[in-house]
Parts: sequence; structure tokens; C-alpha cells
Amino acid sequence: VVAKWAQANPTAPVALGVMLLLSIAPGWALFRLRRQGDYAGDQSYSGVLISTVAMSALYHHAYDALLLIPAGLSLLLDGEWRRWFSFPVRIVLGAGLLFVPWNYLSAEVILDRLNLSPVGEQIATSSSGIVLVVVGFVLTIRAIQPAIRPANRNKQPAA
Repeated sequence: VVAKWAQANPTAPVALGVMLLLSIAPGWALFRLRRQGDYAGDQSYSGVLISTVAMSALYHHAYDALLLIPAGLSLLLDGEWRRWFSFPVRIVLGAGLLFVPWNYLSAEVILDRLNLSPVGEQIATSSSGIVLVVVGFVLTIRAIQPAIRPANRNKQPAA
């Protein structure tokens, strides 16, 4: 998203280096989730985080985003997520993940009909990437924050 907006075309080593740096926080979150026993599959917290972060780095075409459908449905329908997020937050995150596979704003037919300014066109064509980054960020931060982890929810902070 940043390279697109900056109209930059980074070399493969630079792009790989940036992706690796951006994977440190989600990697730490996955390590912490694994220590809690969360490694149950594509609809677990770990699975949804992996799907989201992988698509943030690799997303190019709408068919790539099909991987996000189980993750988005899990956030919306699986009651296990209640211990992590309130219902309104689950709706926003799940809808965000389901938005990406059906985002036709970057299709030329739609862009031609919308007659957007260059900035508007950039926002429309970047919307999937922006949504993936935001959802991945929220999932990562929530998994890392020990003060609000499900296991610590009932504990009172030390005075």
C-alpha cells in the first residue's frame, strides 16, 4: 500500500526485507498464542492472524483473498471469539475480511463508472490492502497485550 501510494517500485530484496520486518510483531503474537495452546486451525485466533498477515504481504488478486472467507466467517459466527472481542468489534473485523474478496472497487469497469479523481482512484484501489493492514494490526495488538488477554481478564492490577 505504501509503495503504491509513493509510486515506488521497490526491488525484491527491499520488499522482502520490509515484509520480514513487518512480520516481527505478528510472529511474536503467534508465539504468545501458541504458548496459550492456540494452534487449532484456520478458524482459531492463530489461523485468522496467519491468514490476514499473509494476505497483507502477498495479496495481488481477488482470488488470493478467498483464503480470508473462513477467517471472516469465523470472526462473525464462532462464539469462541467472544473472549477476545466484543460483538461490534467482531462484526467490523469479520466484515473487513469478507470485504476483500468481494471488493470490486479496483475493477476497471467500476472505476470508469465512478469517474474518480486520481486520489480517489488510489484510495479505491488500495482499500483491500488498507483493510488487511488494519485488521492484521488489531489482531496482532490484541494478541500481544497481556493486560487484556482472556486468561488475565479477571485479575486485578497490582496497586
